[in-house]
Amino acid sequence: MFSSSIIRNQYVAAFSAALTMTICGSCFVWSTPLLPRLSGPEAIVQMTPTEISWMVSIVEVGSLASPFPTGRIADRWGRKLALITAAPPVLISWCIILSVKSAYTFYIARLLQGYAVSVVFTVCPMYLSEIASVEARGRITALVQVMWYLGILLQFCTGSYLSYEVNAYTNLALTVLVFLFFLTQPESPHFLMLHNLEEKTIKALQPLRCNASEESIKKEVAQIKEALDAEKDNNACWADLIATEADRRVLLITQVLTAVRLLSGTITISAYLSELLILADWSTIDPKTCMVFFSTVTIVTIMIATCTVDKIGRIPLLIISSLGTCLSNGAIALFFWLKDNSDVDVTNIKWLPAVVLTLFTFFFSLGLGPVTQTIQAELFPSHMRGYGSIVSVFNMTVLSFLGLRSYQIITDFFGVSANFIIFSLVCGLGLIFTILYVPETKGKTFYEIRTHFQKHNKKEGNDIEITPKC
Repeated sequence: MFSSSIIRNQYVAAFSAALTMTICGSCFVWSTPLLPRLSGPEAIVQMTPTEISWMVSIVEVGSLASPFPTGRIADRWGRKLALITAAPPVLISWCIILSVKSAYTFYIARLLQGYAVSVVFTVCPMYLSEIASVEARGRITALVQVMWYLGILLQFCTGSYLSYEVNAYTNLALTVLVFLFFLTQPESPHFLMLHNLEEKTIKALQPLRCNASEESIKKEVAQIKEALDAEKDNNACWADLIATEADRRVLLITQVLTAVRLLSGTITISAYLSELLILADWSTIDPKTCMVFFSTVTIVTIMIATCTVDKIGRIPLLIISSLGTCLSNGAIALFFWLKDNSDVDVTNIKWLPAVVLTLFTFFFSLGLGPVTQTIQAELFPSHMRGYGSIVSVFNMTVLSFLGLRSYQIITDFFGVSANFIIFSLVCGLGLIFTILYVPETKGKTFYEIRTHFQKHNKKEGNDIEITPKC
């Protein structure tokens, strides 16, 4: 039996990789607690509203640049190397923020941060799903969302209560420590086996399965090989995403779930939380406290989901989450419609949006947030995981930008309630889609998941294959 290790196993390796999500979560919202310091006589930098708007949103432009090269790096040179490429842009961005304070240098820093965020979102879920055992895969891949929101909470605290310079130095130091820690972890066994490196695959699995016997590890290597052999061609290309009905079904499920997650209202609510509470005439708690409170609720709920996803399954959590967010958005829409379009006095229930937004945060964090990431990491075949992540992250970036940009336009033309009506409908459609089309993956190997799609399509007579011209 291989010697046991309390330092390096799949949970520690997963935690070290997921910490990169914390770094990027902090980068992503760096500008949010900074905004009050960009106006007034004691402002760090005097910026116009237009410049501030660009500083906040330009991070999405940076995110568009990295999925394509990152996915190729992950498939050719390894998941680990691809994830490490996020470190230089983050470090450079914090150095820029510390060195020169101006609108244009902030733009450059935000572009670099956006690039790094996209790198991590492309590779981290892939790496986590491939190092995890079948029994722990749901818990481990859910760490993506836990650590992302932990980073957001961290920045809300440090950005709000520390000085500009101390906050930047803190993030710079954490970035160095996190990536140095991750350097000590093994490469993905699936990637190594993808390139027929069986001995290296066994060596990578040894620290990840610290209490496993040699026989057990060899059995897992055989299962990985079986899953890879079931995939028609390891020399993947873009056309493989739609080569067969099974491939097209996987692509449809992952992208619809991504769309539902992002258009459920979470992006808008995160960005406009304080404004929504002001519109509801509810100012019992100041915006700083609200940001910290909602981030805390999110983290606690995702941790609950992380602990239960491998016990009760992905689908029950998605159903509960979709139904809960649908009803929560509907309740908020009704409140703002009554407030803006009727004679009903809502003074006595002006606390309702705060309560319902908390419920929305709870239900979203229970399923749509963490579980959709887990399913995305599980459904794509190993040789297509890089390409699948590229498409998902690109989809996520575009939808995030559209969600943020359309909120004010819809509000100006139709009122705040119209946004939440749309969010409610999206969640309702996501509920129906989940029930009808999303398979349960709890306790299944990657080979079993792939076989499920292939058998399903053969039963329906949809096993038509489009030959890729790579």
